[in-house]
Amino acid sequence: MQEEPLSEVRITKSLAMNWDHAGAIVAVSGPYIGLILRIRPGRKIYFGRDYNEMDIVLEEETISRCHCWIEYDDTRGRYLFYDCSKNGVTLNGGERVQKDTILYLSRGDELQMAGTDHIFKLG
Repeated sequence: MQEEPLSEVRITKSLAMNWDHAGAIVAVSGPYIGLILRIRPGRKIYFGRDYNEMDIVLEEETISRCHCWIEYDDTRGRYLFYDCSKNGVTLNGGERVQKDTILYLSRGDELQMAGTDHIFKLG
């Protein structure tokens, strides 16, 4: 039986732990691999180096103290994403997200933090 690469994991509603109107962030690469973090609507999840302020701490020097945040919007069934970092976030293996811009993202979108091996998928 051939295993599916982690970057190819299919995101399903079950990854949101069956919470109605909830989202999830899934770590598919890096030290947090396998982490599934549920997001209630209106709750921002912060990523960065600051141990005192961030929800998910990423220790690499290329990561900003407050690197980015993600919020789940249950009225649209989408995610709000904001990059406030110096070294950026890459969306779906493509181009770097423009800094200081709020984007709407969908389930299955993938975020790579500052060229590190920290990759998170939205579920």
